[in-house]
Parts: sequence; structure tokens; C-alpha cells
Amino acid sequence: MPLKYKGVVDARDYTLEEKCHLIECVGKWGGNLYVWYRFSWESAYESLTADDRHAFFRLAEACREAGVAFWVGMKPGDFRYCMHGVDRQRFRDNALWFVKNGADGFYVPMDDTHPGGKIAPKDGIYQAQLIAELALDLGNRLKGICGEEYFGRKMRHTDYWQPILEVLPKNVMITWTGPRIWNSALSAEDMPRFEWPVLLWENYFASDSPEPEHAPAYPYEGRSPDLPDVIDGFLLHPNIHYPWQYCALRTTFAFLAQPNTYDSQRSFRQAILELGDLWWKEQKASKGACTENPPGSIR
Repeated sequence: MPLKYKGVVDARDYTLEEKCHLIECVGKWGGNLYVWYRFSWESAYESLTADDRHAFFRLAEACREAGVAFWVGMKPGDFRYCMHGVDRQRFRDNALWFVKNGADGFYVPMDDTHPGGKIAPKDGIYQAQLIAELALDLGNRLKGICGEEYFGRKMRHTDYWQPILEVLPKNVMITWTGPRIWNSALSAEDMPRFEWPVLLWENYFASDSPEPEHAPAYPYEGRSPDLPDVIDGFLLHPNIHYPWQYCALRTTFAFLAQPNTYDSQRSFRQAILELGDLWWKEQKASKGACTENPPGSIR
């Protein structure tokens, strides 16, 4: 069964121009989803700024032009942020504004709420209240959640999950990264089976190193062809250095397009050649650049 969603989650501090280019690449290479994961804890409960609205409308336009669905992600935080009705209402008002003004969906990430990955059952009680209210407000525009537990072969913290699952609509996706947060290999048998659709958050390229030379520069690999058969959605989480995204994006979407025939090394070589060709075209366009074709360029 084809994946319903194939896209990227953008929780990085890319420029607006880089974000729009990222969306363009997702659409060009067969993806259909961009998640703007922008608002966290305090900012999710505050009134939207003029900059927030400007960025939103620009990204929504870029998604429409690329034929890509546009979801907005807002992080509610722990029980201290979402236990009071007046605070939840502020969060809901922001979510409603996004949906009414062009967002195709809304995503609720609750991951990494506590230092060290601690999971608090009390959080589940109040996060469940917020989710129930969002489900009423947004209907089928509530697309996915990520709980405080998001990896492993099954849900272990049932005291946290029980109140959430009692109110979570059956069509809302639950985010999972696999057996671990970062996985060198991943197959269908590694993914848990829930009564809800599963959204794979793929951290294969998600380096947070501040040094660009440490950014991942390798193809997407280690995934079995049967992986897309057991998930309903796929979100690639890129690294923090936008100029280093091309090969990661190109090879990942090549796998998603043809998982049974995907060749990681061939796909990587093709991405490198495309990069060289793009670089050469930029050089030709700049003042005084040579006009001859470079060796190995794509023509």
C-alpha cells in the first residue's frame, strides 16, 4: 500500500528562503508533506507575531506551488503549560488560526518535554485534555501527535498513554522513530503495531553538530524495502546545516519512490552529479564565469 504521506519535518533555524527551497525539493522529488514545527512551549501559547504570520503565508504559498501539504506543529509542553483551561484556549486559538488561514493539517509534538527523556504520567492527563479539545476544534485537520515516548518496539509507559489513547481519534497518526531514536538499520518487523496509523520520524540525517564538516554526507541506507508497508507516513528530520541537505533528501526520496529497486550508491552518485551541475550553472550565471561544460556535467 503506498505511503499516504512522504515529507520532511522542519524544526530547524533555516532562513525563509531555505525553507521555501526545501519545500520545492520535496515536491520535485515525489514528496507530499512539509511540517513547519515552529512553536514550542511558551511561544505556542503566545499571540502570533507579524513575523510568524508573514512566514506562515509565505510557506503556505510555497507548499501550494509545489503541490505539497502544509502542516503546522506546535509543542504544548508538560502539565504546567496545559493544565489550565485558559492556557489551552490560547493554544487552541493559534491552532485554529493556522487551519483557517491555509494550513492543511495540525501536528502536536510532545517529545523531549523533560530533560533526559523522562516520561511523566501526569503530563498524559493534561495533554489528553488538550488533544480532545483540538479534535473537536479541528476535526480531520488534526493529523498527528508525538508523545513523550516515541521509540522502542512497543509502548511501555501505558500510565502515560492511557488517557491520551482514550481521546485520540483513530485517524490521527502516532509518531515513532523505531527501536531507537537513531537507527542504523530499520525494517518492518522493527516497527510497533498500534491501533492508530504510524508516522515514522526518520532521524537518519539529524545531526545537531554545529560544525558543517560534521554534517552527514552519505546516502540513505539500512532500510528494508518492506518498511513503507507498515507505516502510514514518513517524515525526514534533516540536520541543522541547510546547504548539506541535497544528497540526504535526494537519496531518501529515491528510496521512498522505489524501495524494492533502490540502490543507495547509484542514487548517491546521481545526487553528487546533480549537485555539480547545479553548482556549475550558478557559476555560469555569475559575472565572468567560464561557459564551457564541466567534466561529468549532466546534459
